[in-house]
Amino acid sequence: MKTSRLILGFVAVVAFAFTTHAADKAPALPIEGALKIAQEYLKGKAEPRAIVALTLEHVTLRGETYWFAKWASPILGGERPELGLRIDMNGEVSKVVSGGAAAVAAGKQRVGARNIR
Repeated sequence: MKTSRLILGFVAVVAFAFTTHAADKAPALPIEGALKIAQEYLKGKAEPRAIVALTLEHVTLRGETYWFAKWASPILGGERPELGLRIDMNGEVSKVVSGGAAAVAAGKQRVGARNIR
């Protein structure tokens, strides 16, 4: 019983140390810059879209940080629906796409707990 409390306490201290360390670092690209990049990207699209969320994401294993801009509704027309945009701290952008319905419609089989037999 004492061992489990000790382990739990140690995990809590380590988690607190990592979250405070991550919170101290300001992102290299400010939120205003990320918002401007996302808005410029949307200007080139045929159908108007709104940005419903702009969040700062952390990749824990590599320590990378990036902005994620989420669209109000997916942008269709490509192979997969586009859900948003990943904006790296150096300003590079990557589309964030979904594999759900589009992958099934394209004849690919979705793998999940319900499909395993």
